[in-house]
Amino acid sequence: MRKILPFPKERSQRARALIKSEAQRLFLSMSLLSLILVAVYSTDHMMKSQRPVYLIATQESGSLSGPGSEEKLNRTVANFQPTEVFRDLDWERRLAERLGQNDSERAPASISQRVTLMDELKYGPLAGKYLIRASANDAKEVKMDVAEIKYVESDEVSDQPIRISDAKAFLMKYRSLMKVPFANVELSYKSDGQEVWQLLDSHQAPMGRAKLTFDDQGRFVRMSLE
Repeated sequence: MRKILPFPKERSQRARALIKSEAQRLFLSMSLLSLILVAVYSTDHMMKSQRPVYLIATQESGSLSGPGSEEKLNRTVANFQPTEVFRDLDWERRLAERLGQNDSERAPASISQRVTLMDELKYGPLAGKYLIRASANDAKEVKMDVAEIKYVESDEVSDQPIRISDAKAFLMKYRSLMKVPFANVELSYKSDGQEVWQLLDSHQAPMGRAKLTFDDQGRFVRMSLE
C-alpha cells in the first residue's frame, strides 16, 4: 500500500496568499483605469456642452435650416466681410501734419560727436596703447598740443607696440596737434633704435626736433618734441 505524503501547509498558505495579492492588484488596476476613462469622457462631454456655437447669417444667405444648410453656412462664413471701416480722420490729419514738419523743427533722434584728429591719432595708428602728454604751457587750453607720445606697458602678451612704416607721413599728418607749429620735416639722424627729425617752418628754417624711439624689433615706443 502506497503512502500519501501530505502537502506542506505553509506552502499552501503562501500560494493562496500570493494568488489573492495578484487578484487584488489586478482589481485595483482595472478600477483605476475605469476611473480615468470616466473622467476623460466626463470632461470631454462637459467641454462640448459648454462650447458656444456661432451662426452668422445675412439677408443674402437666406435661411440656414433645411437641406444643404451646412453648405450654405460655410459659404456665408467664407464670404462674410465688414461693411463699414472705422477711420479716425482727425488723428490721420494730425499725424500727416506732424510728419510734414521741417527737419529743423524736429528733435534729433540721437546726438553724436564728430571724430576729431586727436581721436584718430589715439585710436587709429596708436591703437589706444599710448599715453599722449600735452605741453605744460598749453595744458589749460582747449586745444591740446602734443609734447610726448609714450607706449604704455601691458600685462597681455599679445599687446605689443605698433610699427610706423613712414615716420615723415606720420608727423606731417598730425602736425596740427603738435606743440611746435612746423610746416615740413627732414630726417637729420637715424640709428637702430632712434630717428631725429628736424621740424621746419614754411621757409625751411628749423623750429625744433622730434625724436622717435624704437625697440629692438623696430616698433615705435616713444616720441618727444623739443
